[in-house]
Amino acid sequence: AEFRRHRSISQLKSLVAAGDATVRHATDWLQSLGADVSGARLTATGDALEVPWPCAGEADVAPTVPAALTPTVQYAVLLKPRAINSASGPRANAYRGTSADDGSSFGPRAQKVAYGVPDSLKGTNTKNSQMVWGTGTFGYRTSDLSLFFETYASSSSVKDVSFDVHNVWHGSTGGNFV
Repeated sequence: AEFRRHRSISQLKSLVAAGDATVRHATDWLQSLGADVSGARLTATGDALEVPWPCAGEADVAPTVPAALTPTVQYAVLLKPRAINSASGPRANAYRGTSADDGSSFGPRAQKVAYGVPDSLKGTNTKNSQMVWGTGTFGYRTSDLSLFFETYASSSSVKDVSFDVHNVWHGSTGGNFV
Protein backbone atom coordinates (compact mmCIF):
# COMPACT_ATOMS: atom_id res chain seq x y z
CA ALA A 1 0.00 0.00 0.00
CA GLU A 2 2.98 2.32 0.58
CA PHE A 3 4.81 1.50 -2.69
CA ARG A 4 5.21 4.57 -4.94
CA ARG A 5 3.50 6.77 -2.37
CA HIS A 6 5.33 10.07 -2.23
CA ARG A 7 5.14 12.19 0.88
CA SER A 8 5.40 15.93 1.29
CA ILE A 9 8.17 17.45 3.39
CA SER A 10 5.71 18.12 6.20
CA GLN A 11 4.57 14.48 6.15
CA LEU A 12 8.19 13.30 6.26
CA LYS A 13 8.89 15.74 9.08
CA SER A 14 6.03 14.28 11.12
CA LEU A 15 7.69 10.86 10.76
CA VAL A 16 11.37 11.66 11.34
CA ALA A 17 11.77 15.04 13.06
CA ALA A 18 13.80 15.21 16.26
CA GLY A 19 12.12 16.57 19.36
CA ASP A 20 13.12 19.86 21.00
CA ALA A 21 15.09 18.11 23.77
CA THR A 22 17.06 16.08 21.21
CA VAL A 23 17.94 19.19 19.22
CA ARG A 24 18.97 20.97 22.43
CA HIS A 25 21.25 18.06 23.49
CA ALA A 26 22.91 17.96 20.07
CA THR A 27 23.33 21.74 19.99
CA ASP A 28 24.82 21.81 23.50
CA TRP A 29 27.29 19.04 22.57
CA LEU A 30 28.41 20.83 19.39
CA GLN A 31 28.78 24.10 21.29
CA SER A 32 30.96 22.34 23.90
CA LEU A 33 33.26 21.32 21.02
CA GLY A 34 33.65 24.92 19.86
CA ALA A 35 30.96 25.21 17.19
CA ASP A 36 29.19 28.54 16.80
CA VAL A 37 25.59 27.42 17.26
CA SER A 38 24.18 30.86 16.47
CA GLY A 39 24.17 29.72 12.84
CA ALA A 40 22.59 26.33 13.61
CA ARG A 41 19.79 25.28 11.29
CA LEU A 42 17.44 22.32 11.48
CA THR A 43 16.83 20.75 8.06
CA ALA A 44 13.35 20.94 6.52
CA THR A 45 12.57 17.38 7.63
CA GLY A 46 13.79 18.14 11.15
CA ASP A 47 16.06 15.10 11.38
CA ALA A 48 19.44 16.77 10.94
CA LEU A 49 21.11 19.79 12.48
CA GLU A 50 23.47 21.87 10.35
CA VAL A 51 26.02 23.93 12.25
CA PRO A 52 28.86 26.00 10.76
CA TRP A 53 32.09 24.41 11.98
CA PRO A 54 34.89 26.92 12.57
CA CYS A 55 37.79 24.54 12.12
CA ALA A 56 36.70 22.27 9.25
CA GLY A 57 40.09 22.25 7.57
CA GLU A 58 41.73 19.71 5.29
CA ALA A 59 42.87 17.33 8.05
CA ASP A 60 39.86 17.62 10.35
CA VAL A 61 37.59 14.68 11.01
CA ALA A 62 34.07 14.67 12.37
CA PRO A 63 33.88 14.53 16.17
CA THR A 64 33.13 11.17 17.77
CA VAL A 65 29.69 11.04 19.33
CA PRO A 66 29.97 10.36 23.09
CA ALA A 67 28.24 7.17 24.29
CA ALA A 68 25.88 9.21 26.47
CA LEU A 69 24.55 10.97 23.36
CA THR A 70 24.15 7.97 21.05
CA PRO A 71 20.40 7.67 21.66
CA THR A 72 20.14 11.33 20.59
CA VAL A 73 22.94 11.93 18.08
CA GLN A 74 23.53 9.10 15.62
CA TYR A 75 26.49 10.56 13.73
CA ALA A 76 28.37 13.75 12.89
CA VAL A 77 29.62 14.67 9.43
CA LEU A 78 31.95 17.49 8.42
CA LEU A 79 31.18 18.98 5.04
CA LYS A 80 33.77 21.18 3.40
CA PRO A 81 32.45 24.62 2.51
CA ARG A 82 31.95 25.14 -1.19
CA ALA A 83 32.68 28.42 -2.94
CA ILE A 84 29.47 29.89 -4.31
CA ASN A 85 29.51 31.86 -7.53
CA SER A 86 27.17 34.74 -6.72
CA ALA A 87 26.32 35.28 -10.38
CA SER A 88 24.61 31.93 -10.84
CA GLY A 89 23.52 31.34 -7.25
CA PRO A 90 23.76 28.32 -4.97
CA ARG A 91 21.23 26.09 -6.78
CA ALA A 92 23.06 26.12 -10.09
CA ASN A 93 26.39 25.48 -8.38
CA ALA A 94 24.98 22.59 -6.39
CA TYR A 95 24.92 20.50 -9.57
CA ARG A 96 28.26 21.69 -10.88
CA GLY A 97 30.53 19.89 -8.44
CA THR A 98 31.59 17.67 -11.30
CA SER A 99 31.30 18.28 -14.97
CA ALA A 100 30.15 16.00 -17.73
CA ASP A 101 33.38 16.86 -19.45
CA ASP A 102 35.53 15.42 -16.66
CA GLY A 103 36.02 12.11 -18.45
CA SER A 104 32.60 10.60 -17.76
CA SER A 105 30.58 8.98 -20.53
CA PHE A 106 27.79 11.57 -20.37
CA GLY A 107 27.41 15.10 -21.64
CA PRO A 108 28.17 16.99 -24.82
CA ARG A 109 31.91 16.25 -25.03
CA ALA A 110 31.44 12.47 -24.77
CA GLN A 111 28.69 12.62 -27.39
CA LYS A 112 30.90 14.63 -29.74
CA VAL A 113 33.72 12.10 -29.34
CA ALA A 114 31.33 9.19 -29.95
CA TYR A 115 30.14 10.68 -33.25
CA GLY A 116 33.45 12.16 -34.38
CA VAL A 117 32.33 15.77 -34.05
CA PRO A 118 35.16 18.26 -33.38
CA ASP A 119 35.14 19.45 -29.77
CA SER A 120 35.28 23.09 -30.87
CA LEU A 121 32.16 22.78 -33.07
CA LYS A 122 29.13 24.45 -31.53
CA GLY A 123 25.64 24.87 -32.94
CA THR A 124 24.79 28.55 -33.29
CA ASN A 125 21.78 28.66 -35.62
CA THR A 126 18.74 29.41 -33.44
CA LYS A 127 16.43 28.02 -36.15
CA ASN A 128 17.91 24.52 -35.85
CA SER A 129 15.64 21.89 -34.32
CA GLN A 130 16.87 18.77 -32.59
CA MET A 131 14.74 15.75 -31.77
CA VAL A 132 15.18 14.70 -28.16
CA TRP A 133 14.19 11.23 -27.06
CA GLY A 134 13.90 10.40 -23.40
CA THR A 135 12.91 7.72 -20.96
CA GLY A 136 11.30 4.88 -22.88
CA THR A 137 11.41 7.13 -25.99
CA PHE A 138 8.41 9.06 -24.71
CA GLY A 139 10.28 12.25 -23.88
CA TYR A 140 11.98 13.91 -20.96
CA ARG A 141 10.39 15.58 -17.97
CA THR A 142 11.01 19.31 -17.79
CA SER A 143 12.73 18.88 -14.42
CA ASP A 144 15.14 16.30 -15.91
CA LEU A 145 16.03 18.63 -18.76
CA SER A 146 16.54 21.52 -16.31
CA LEU A 147 18.95 19.39 -14.30
CA PHE A 148 20.76 18.35 -17.49
CA PHE A 149 21.22 21.95 -18.64
CA GLU A 150 22.32 23.13 -15.17
CA THR A 151 24.83 20.28 -14.94
CA TYR A 152 26.16 19.79 -18.45
CA ALA A 153 25.12 22.62 -20.76
CA SER A 154 24.84 25.86 -18.83
CA SER A 155 24.71 27.93 -22.03
CA SER A 156 21.28 26.42 -22.78
CA SER A 157 18.08 25.99 -20.81
CA VAL A 158 14.61 24.47 -21.01
CA LYS A 159 13.50 27.70 -22.66
CA ASP A 160 15.38 26.46 -25.75
CA VAL A 161 13.20 23.33 -25.94
CA SER A 162 9.79 23.00 -27.59
CA PHE A 163 7.73 20.33 -25.89
CA ASP A 164 5.30 18.22 -27.91
CA VAL A 165 2.06 18.64 -25.98
CA HIS A 166 -0.19 17.12 -28.65
CA ASN A 167 1.25 13.60 -28.76
CA VAL A 168 1.49 12.84 -25.06
CA TRP A 169 1.59 9.14 -24.22
CA HIS A 170 -0.97 8.13 -21.57
CA GLY A 171 0.14 4.54 -21.01
CA SER A 172 2.00 3.17 -18.03
CA THR A 173 5.49 1.75 -17.72
CA GLY A 174 6.93 -1.03 -15.64
CA GLY A 175 8.09 1.57 -13.12
CA ASN A 176 11.76 0.64 -13.40
CA PHE A 177 13.08 3.95 -14.64
CA VAL A 178 10.31 6.53 -14.21
